[in-house]
Amino acid sequence: TPRCSGTLDVFSCPASYDTVVSVHSGCPGTTGNQLACNDDSASGQCGQDTGIIRDSRISFSISAGQTVLIRVSHWNTAFADGMFRLNTEFMRTQSAPVISAIPDGSRNCGAGGYSGPTPALTQPACMLPVTWSLVSGPAGMTINGSTGIVSWPSPVIGSHPITIRATNVAGFDDEGWTLTVTRLAPVINAIADQVANG
Repeated sequence: TPRCSGTLDVFSCPASYDTVVSVHSGCPGTTGNQLACNDDSASGQCGQDTGIIRDSRISFSISAGQTVLIRVSHWNTAFADGMFRLNTEFMRTQSAPVISAIPDGSRNCGAGGYSGPTPALTQPACMLPVTWSLVSGPAGMTINGSTGIVSWPSPVIGSHPITIRATNVAGFDDEGWTLTVTRLAPVINAIADQVANG
């Protein structure tokens, strides 16, 4: 059961047992739930081939979260002795990024520079690597292309919409939030008592 979608390659090599390899969506394996099947792989695919091709090979697409069962049987129903090695190889397909929701933020004016939250992907194992970019934001704001963290050295009072983008070879996704920079309540410095001459 893979976490990501991709291509699963299943092959019985080397094999002295004349195999038939099939993949099924349920148990027991039947022709009704069969997803893929192969009796003899193409000549030369297994370096152990010596005349008769006994190994089998199938390659098929599998979706994230999909459970499959692999069945190995003999080409004939009759019982036969022999050996085989069952191999599986999975090639992940990179998915377009999806950024998790980012909550709105607030900051007091005069509290120093703003450093945004670290954005997260919903399925990082299937989406990385990505490049981050700043789609829109207040003047002076920048973004780290590796981490997606935005920085704003001199925040100004107001509500500031921010939109960032994650991009990989499969596509991109945008996510936004609003940063509100508030004015501080006035605080009067202490005033010393004074004495007036009469």
